[in-house]
Amino acid sequence: MNSVILKSLCAAFIMLSAFGPAALAYDFKVGSIYYGLSNDRKSAYVTYANLGQGDYSGYVRVPYEVNWQMQSIPVKKIGDFAFINSQRVDSVHIAEGVTSIGQQAFSHCYFMQSVSLPSTVRSLLDYAFEYCEDMTSFRIPASLSQINEGVFYDCKSLRGFTIDESNTFFMVADDALYTADMKEFVQYPCGKPGSSFTVADGTTTLRPYSFSCCRLEWAVLPESLTAVGDYAFIEATALRHIVCLADTPPACSEEVFEPTVASTATLYVKPEAVQAYRDATGWGSFAKIVAFDADGVEGIGADERTDGAVYSISGMKVANSKENIENLPAGIYFTEGKPFIKK
Repeated sequence: MNSVILKSLCAAFIMLSAFGPAALAYDFKVGSIYYGLSNDRKSAYVTYANLGQGDYSGYVRVPYEVNWQMQSIPVKKIGDFAFINSQRVDSVHIAEGVTSIGQQAFSHCYFMQSVSLPSTVRSLLDYAFEYCEDMTSFRIPASLSQINEGVFYDCKSLRGFTIDESNTFFMVADDALYTADMKEFVQYPCGKPGSSFTVADGTTTLRPYSFSCCRLEWAVLPESLTAVGDYAFIEATALRHIVCLADTPPACSEEVFEPTVASTATLYVKPEAVQAYRDATGWGSFAKIVAFDADGVEGIGADERTDGAVYSISGMKVANSKENIENLPAGIYFTEGKPFIKK
């Protein structure tokens, strides 16, 4: 089994074995929801009764406050592992006031189609929504400022993100999620239709898991890129072509790409950078590193048409010849079966 999956599946159970029966404790239950109390007993958080046993089902509404011992207690968090493996949950609405979604809080809620977060949520902790396979969209609320690693891992139906216009920490471009300054690429929605994606110019970092489980065949990485996080392309097994425009190989580890992708996909880089990529950690694992320039590359492109026309990396005809591309945006194109860059 993939080490990433093992890490995810075992995290909760490692905690259980470490802490014993106390890890199963909850302070009280109201309706169908289990709650724990903060240390000062002035706020509550949603938790579980039996770790990993899927305590919740159907439509779940988390309230703004809950009555306990004749007093109203505000609900501030969805605790770590609260809904983990609740495979019968189909939708969740969380009231205003909740500020944090805990580690693996909704992990393995395979059939949860939607989750409504309040504007007060500030953080999504590690793997919070991993394996929510039926979730098709995700709205970034106004106050959300922290998204940890693996939050959307293997959300295979996720087609795109939307964002509250008041959020100043993130932005959405081409359905994908970036930090507001566009310096960090946070997450590609792995259910997004299409076979190619170009990361925006100016992006310097791909976060861990940012392209995990995607179905892309083409990924185009910008000249500004300097670092790629661990597992960024884990389980992205459909990849056949990666274009990296950076003069210097972005820093990355051996954990970024699947071994099967490195052995079969083609990595396109600038002619003067070929040797540097061959010598670089992570990039050097590619069996095929091919140089490109304005006249094309040696090798086979994604499109074998030989009519002299120009095609986008998605296969759409965009110009009758290479001499007629002045109105095309900057990017990667094909003519005569060979890719070239228009700057």
